[in-house]
Amino acid sequence: MGTGMQSALNDGKPKRKDFSMFSAERNRSALRPALPVLALLISVTLSSRPAAAGIVPDYDFQWVTIGAVGNVAYSGGPFDRLAGRGSVDYQYRMSRLEITSAQWLEFVNTFEALGDPYNFSGVISSGIVQDFSWSGPGVRYMLRPDIPNVERVPVLGLTWLNAARYTNWLHNDKAPTLEALETGAYDTSTWGFQGPFNSRRTDEATHLPGARFWIPTLDEWMKAAHYDTNRFGAGQGGWWDYPNGTNEALTAGLPGIGQTSAGLVLPPIEDPNYLHDPQRFIPLGAYADVQSPWGLWDVSGGSLEWVEDWDFPEIPSSRILTGAPLGAPPFGSSEYDLIYSITSSFPGSSGPSLAGGFRIASTVPAPGPLSLLLVGAVCFLPRRRRQGQGSKQAIGSFLSLHSPTPVIATLMLIVSLMLPSPATAGIVPDYDFQWVTIGDPGNPAWNDIPTALNAGRGSVNYRYRMTQTEVTVEQWFEFAQAYQPFAGDALDGLGIFDLTGTFIQFDQRPDGTLQLSIAPGAERYPADMTWRMAARYANWLHNDKALTAQAFQSGAYDTSTFTSNPDFSLNDQLTHSPGARFWIPTLDEWMKGGYYDPNLNGGAGGWWMHPGMSDVPLTVGLPGAGGQTNAAGLGFASVTGIQLPLDVGSYPGIQSPWGLLDVSGGTSEWTEEPHPLFGTNLRVIRGSSYNSTFDIAGYDFDDRISSRSSSTIFDGIRITSIVPTPGAATLLLSAFIIGSFRRRRRCSRCYPRCSLR
Repeated sequence: MGTGMQSALNDGKPKRKDFSMFSAERNRSALRPALPVLALLISVTLSSRPAAAGIVPDYDFQWVTIGAVGNVAYSGGPFDRLAGRGSVDYQYRMSRLEITSAQWLEFVNTFEALGDPYNFSGVISSGIVQDFSWSGPGVRYMLRPDIPNVERVPVLGLTWLNAARYTNWLHNDKAPTLEALETGAYDTSTWGFQGPFNSRRTDEATHLPGARFWIPTLDEWMKAAHYDTNRFGAGQGGWWDYPNGTNEALTAGLPGIGQTSAGLVLPPIEDPNYLHDPQRFIPLGAYADVQSPWGLWDVSGGSLEWVEDWDFPEIPSSRILTGAPLGAPPFGSSEYDLIYSITSSFPGSSGPSLAGGFRIASTVPAPGPLSLLLVGAVCFLPRRRRQGQGSKQAIGSFLSLHSPTPVIATLMLIVSLMLPSPATAGIVPDYDFQWVTIGDPGNPAWNDIPTALNAGRGSVNYRYRMTQTEVTVEQWFEFAQAYQPFAGDALDGLGIFDLTGTFIQFDQRPDGTLQLSIAPGAERYPADMTWRMAARYANWLHNDKALTAQAFQSGAYDTSTFTSNPDFSLNDQLTHSPGARFWIPTLDEWMKGGYYDPNLNGGAGGWWMHPGMSDVPLTVGLPGAGGQTNAAGLGFASVTGIQLPLDVGSYPGIQSPWGLLDVSGGTSEWTEEPHPLFGTNLRVIRGSSYNSTFDIAGYDFDDRISSRSSSTIFDGIRITSIVPTPGAATLLLSAFIIGSFRRRRRCSRCYPRCSLR
């Protein structure tokens, strides 16, 4: 085409870029390598969803999603009846509460209009009564007005069959027809009897493929109630024997006093006032602080709960009930709550049970294709539609004129939000510690004296953090207050001193409880404690300082191992659990943090012989008077002549190569290292102390190690921690923000001239 003709076609207007999506070859080429990755991420996301993807209503349930796909099975309890059960290889949801009276009432009244053919209203103690004020056709029911929070009272007295019909109704979008009860989760046409004396049921064993709601399987129920993804540390899953994340039986009692309604002694049914007894109508969720590891309420208490499994599959006559009901269960609440304690419905039937209720299992909703397309449209269309520009042109303009970086980042951000991730991934609190990061992974070990005690030690092949100072009395006091209500038998023979150490005082209140306080002026002193109590402190930090008994029992160290043998040897866990976020330093970590310098020997790295980056001993003396350490008995003497420590960080100019303070002085520090001959009865301690009387030059020498019984209180700790990493969503969002600020060329019909912005 000639130049003149082209000019005529353009009517003399400046030549514009082609905004067609298909002409943006450069940006399409840039996007092309990312597309397979995005497709893979999306396919992985969708493949992890249940088969029945799409729209799954929430209705008015509170849902809890159970992840940890392919978790380890329960290894067995005292009876081993459930050994090998509880592993589930898919995500699913469970209702946080058992079915409530309000939820059952909706079901009852829906089918009362059809004559209530299955006696849905024939439940007991559910807070449902006939509404005699009803003037319409048939019978209607209502919640009892005399019961507080009656809408959250659990339904009792349900047959398994009617529970199954309820899930069919949910699956069929709560349709008000009898057909909605017949299939969806369970095919009721299979229900019947066969065999000698009609002793076996013909019902299908499990819910139908594609069911959106169903009665939980035994494995699903066990996992949701007893499996903890962080049982032995972050990401290290395991099982609790009792519900609600504990290995200790829950305490029966009313809300505010006890932890469960199971085991409460109820007045006899003949009592004329029983209908008004609050113990009979404790609402679900009343024990809000007592939850399963996934967040289920009333795993103990409430009602017994139906599950899908046959009690004896070879003789399919009765279904399993599990959990512990309100009131006094047959074996006592402690035994009934154990993971292996299950019972079954009446032989030859699927109910009813006087205490039978259930909770709902469901598929995890997945966004449908239209939702994904809508998200894409919102993200990728220009913020302001250009006048006269078609949708294809608008999208093409966006891809042509914008850098592909924010586009890819946005897509990846959307996908990352769809992918499940651990709750604690990348999140490690700082609390009120000053942290020092120790790098140079794979550093050479200490080998200055080949025959020395520490020869070959001190090499660490990962990055980690250590607290810049030893844990202070003020920081320990917070822990002592939190743990004191749960301590009980965990005190290792020294009584309350096991918990408080030297500088926390205690007074006994008139009611016999202890009131703790810090000795005046001791807030910034280094705290002292037993090794076992230091391990519980690390557990508490790992568990986000939760005020529950189990927060002190595992995470970094499994305190169930803190036992002794007849020969007085200890069985304490040797090292911290994989996945721990906080722990007592290993000997290698402590040595490297205190003495290794990556800048020695021309950047090749090497070791100092003494703290404070020195090959000569530090000078004992007060700060500001030429002193470099308060070790070897130097301190501010009290009026009684007892030496007292200095505040941590009193020698800010004396630091390790990484910035640690008080490697010399302060207090000697626990490490995780067991004694090479006596095992965990003795743990290695490092560093000199303010109250030591030994030769400071020898004790601060890098080869010097000592040990102490793990039940003494003369030593303190620094805490070691993983180095926090930003989560995937944070990284992708950062990439998006950075990409969005790149220089871009902007053209449109409203802006006929192209300019750089």
